[in-house]
Amino acid sequence: MGFTALWDSLLPIGRYPPTGGYRRYSWTEADAACRAWFNDTAQKRGLRTSCDRNGNLWAWWDHPGSPRGAIVTGSHLDSVPDGGAYDGPLGVVSAFAAIDLLRAGGFVPARPIAVAAFCEEEGARFGLACLGTRLLTGAIAPEAARELRDGSGVSLAEAPEFIADPAGVAASAMSRVAAASGPVVVHFDVDVVDSGDLPLGNFPHYGSGVSLGDALAGLRAMRAHPSFAGLVLTEVNPTHDADGSQLGRYVRGLAGALAATEDNR
Repeated sequence: MGFTALWDSLLPIGRYPPTGGYRRYSWTEADAACRAWFNDTAQKRGLRTSCDRNGNLWAWWDHPGSPRGAIVTGSHLDSVPDGGAYDGPLGVVSAFAAIDLLRAGGFVPARPIAVAAFCEEEGARFGLACLGTRLLTGAIAPEAARELRDGSGVSLAEAPEFIADPAGVAASAMSRVAAASGPVVVHFDVDVVDSGDLPLGNFPHYGSGVSLGDALAGLRAMRAHPSFAGLVLTEVNPTHDADGSQLGRYVRGLAGALAATEDNR
């Protein structure tokens, strides 16, 4: 596969049609799709893949008995709000394309070669640029990084867990709160949803919230919990939705989330 085909396979992910830019924020659905693209691209080339404890992705061209010391190339896949297509992803795609060219020419590396995609390099979600490389080099302590929070209050420690299993995280949170307080009234604030997905918040925010689908998955899990005692909906501002389509989407989603667990009550 040449560079153009590789590039085209990544190009649609995280593109925001109203602006034409990209919103690939760390530990969101777009980021998960980028990570899946990276792993799939590496595996199709027989490269060994891994994700380190900092969230950085690696694809290794090596073999048993390879000497220590490696050549690393790549960049990042996350973006600034409405960023351009080339900032970051060009380095990752070019690295995979370079390996294709080397192999086509019969090149066999004398030492390991790795393609890396560093996480949260733009700092668009958690406010600290080059976070993946800072963690890798020890420029920030893991404990301090885990406490970084996005605009919705979600911590760096919580974000990967929630995107992987929103229902499981929500159910676990309900259990912890219920153990301390008994019956729980859930406060469902639309501001928890990223404005790029649902522009209904009083204060639009991009790259600092979850998808509507993940928020509703969490709500379904909370609604099904034995300690669920009520629901409060807040902060919806329909003036940001001229044709009413997003408000209708929000209402239908809420109705579906509540109805899905009604039989269990």
